Amino acid sequence: VDNSVTDAKDPITRQTPKRMLASTEIVGNGTSRLFNTSVEKFTLHIKDLVLRNGVADKGGLILAGGQVNMLNSIIKNSSATVSGGAIYLEGNDAHLTSTDTTWENLTAKVGSVVGMSCLIGLNPTKHNISFFRSAVLNNGNANSNSIIQLCGQSELTADNTTIAKNIVSKPADNKSGIIYAVDTDSLGKVSLNYATVVENIGTSALSYGKFGILNIKSSILAFNDNSCFD
Repeated sequence: VDNSVTDAKDPITRQTPKRMLASTEIVGNGTSRLFNTSVEKFTLHIKDLVLRNGVADKGGLILAGGQVNMLNSIIKNSSATVSGGAIYLEGNDAHLTSTDTTWENLTAKVGSVVGMSCLIGLNPTKHNISFFRSAVLNNGNANSNSIIQLCGQSELTADNTTIAKNIVSKPADNKSGIIYAVDTDSLGKVSLNYATVVENIGTSALSYGKFGILNIKSSILAFNDNSCFD
């Protein structure tokens, strides 16, 4: 499916072709996920699609064992009972790149949008997550501890991305956050570049522990229900 208009300039990228809103849908039955690459570990490309109505224990829409690339798509209305309302990254080969994609109305106990494995045996896993010109909106609920989970040696980069109006729980021990990176080690990394993190509800916009690098450049973290950092 190609929703581009070849002779028109895109108002966001200022380049041709002009992208059109994703309209072709892959709809789950509300009892199972849509994609599982945990065994074959192949790369999954999603372009100009709407994915919705998936349900699973891990990865409401996608249980990923390999690279997942999202382009100009809408990921919505799905849930996981354990982790990864939209996508669960399993093993060291599982990574996510989201470009011009909207993530909305997704829920899970851990990682309402993105959840992940933290260990293989006794060794920490590493997942690379990248959001570029994407929107993470209206996800989570009062039973979610995180919207984006990071653990092990994982890295998150959010460029020109909006993370807004998401909800996480407010437990007595404060172990929750919109971006929850408490369980990363010294090789973990979070980079926010020209990102907007606003109007989220919960203990903090970014909860972190001992990860190695935190980069924040030309970003807005404001008007969140509680603290911006914990």
